[in-house]
Amino acid sequence: MFYLKNDDMEDLFRKAAENYEVDTQKVSDWERVHATLRAGQNLPEGGKKKKRRFIFWWFLLFPAGWMAHNTWEKNFNKRPANNAGEITYRQPGAIEMQPSGAGHGIDITSEKKSGSSSAIDQANSSSLIRDVNKTGYQDKLGNMQDKAGESSRGLSYAPALLLQKVGMRSPVLPGPTAEQYITHNPTVQALSREQAKPVPPLTKNRYFYVQGLASPDISTVKFQKISSLGYSAGLLFGYRLSKRWAVEAGALWEKKLYYTKGEYFDKSKLGQYWNNAEIYSVNGNCRMITIPVNVRYNFNAGKKSDWFITGGMSSYLMNKEYYDYTYEYYGDVHTKGYAYKENSQVWMAAINLGAGYERKIGRSLRFRIEPYFRLPVSGMGKGHLSLSSGGIFIGIGKKFH
Repeated sequence: MFYLKNDDMEDLFRKAAENYEVDTQKVSDWERVHATLRAGQNLPEGGKKKKRRFIFWWFLLFPAGWMAHNTWEKNFNKRPANNAGEITYRQPGAIEMQPSGAGHGIDITSEKKSGSSSAIDQANSSSLIRDVNKTGYQDKLGNMQDKAGESSRGLSYAPALLLQKVGMRSPVLPGPTAEQYITHNPTVQALSREQAKPVPPLTKNRYFYVQGLASPDISTVKFQKISSLGYSAGLLFGYRLSKRWAVEAGALWEKKLYYTKGEYFDKSKLGQYWNNAEIYSVNGNCRMITIPVNVRYNFNAGKKSDWFITGGMSSYLMNKEYYDYTYEYYGDVHTKGYAYKENSQVWMAAINLGAGYERKIGRSLRFRIEPYFRLPVSGMGKGHLSLSSGGIFIGIGKKFH
């Protein structure tokens, strides 16, 4: 066996060290030597890729697992409900849940009133019977699940579970809505139709009214010269039929003054004395009650004002006449006045024509202005005169509903 001496081993290491050159220029202490030695060591490329791939799959699988856990808890958790109670259905009101000591059955009772049951009662009863025949369990949200894990859609049990959580032992589930009950119940439909009949609104365009009118009066015989102004004043009563039409009648106290030539004056009612006289001219005046009856048409009817036209007839109730005659009697010219107090009536003596404007004042008052004109149809008074007259009525009135 070959043995080496210590002196020989030392010589061998020394020779080996002489043949190996170490670069010591870049390192002066241990930390720099350690860093230099480690700088040359590089991790393999395959190791880096595996590390990045592991981190990617971790972040992808973590939310997927969380979503799967929530889906399982919501739809497939088959823990039986401990406090499920009986459900009592009462027609036509509500579904009532009551606690049950044994089991979790559903009891359906129907309180029927006299008469035939409605279609909605039968539909709700059949729906509940289908739910009774289903057996299963109740999930966390209170939805009934059958053995296959499908939700029973006949009734909604979520309100029952919520009420159980707050300690209410007799929760009530809603029954048919009012619209559904009315739709399928003929008796209620008939009552609803009676109550739903439109109530006719108060007709704003139909009302009575009364107006006070006054006007200067201009009268003429056969459109001769005008002697002087008279007057007309009184009351007008009317009824408005619609927005456009109305009827009016009034009573006016009038004084008329007029002039005429003798040829238009009829002497037949004056007496025998006048048969031998030739009348040159007459200045007369009379007092009478005039009764106009008109139809009114609003050709421009607004909310606060109306433009209108009127047409009708007037009758005269004469009670006093006075005439100044200028006449010739057997060659002598005389001027003499006579008064007549005999009452006379002339019905439908003149045609009324008018146009005017009316405006609302306040809630019920109305202001009116109306120029008018009357055309004679027959003669009036002692001289049977064809008397035309006109003026402008100004008045204010009130309507009564």
